[in-house]
Amino acid sequence: KQKLCVHGKGTPRRSYLYVDDAADAYETVLFKGRIGEIYNVGTKYEISVLEVTKAVLKAYGREKQCEDWIEYVADRNFNDQRYYISVQKLEELGWRPKVCFEEGIQKTIKWYRENKSHWKDEEVLGALVPHPRRPVEFL
Repeated sequence: KQKLCVHGKGTPRRSYLYVDDAADAYETVLFKGRIGEIYNVGTKYEISVLEVTKAVLKAYGREKQCEDWIEYVADRNFNDQRYYISVQKLEELGWRPKVCFEEGIQKTIKWYRENKSHWKDEEVLGALVPHPRRPVEFL
């Protein structure tokens, strides 16, 4: 089994949004938004990369062996610690996320387990490389 890679100490914070909530947000903007206005899609709930990693391990029943399943790798150059966006204008249109982070992780894992025909192991394994590199093609 492959360990989960964490860049640096895993301290950067991000806001994660379940896919159905993202789709609902885009639909809200489409039907209720003003033409020409800019709406940020996200959530006020922020969590560190390390916390996400531990939540995934917990979802797989590995919370007691977290450190056995985490590989800390060199951080990316210029890795931002936080990407804050305001979702105030989107909320003013009546949108709110419906799925909390923990439930979203469970639903996402369930979907991947039940829909293996939609993706290939090689594609997923390639995405798990700490610093993926695509070959550069020269003309």
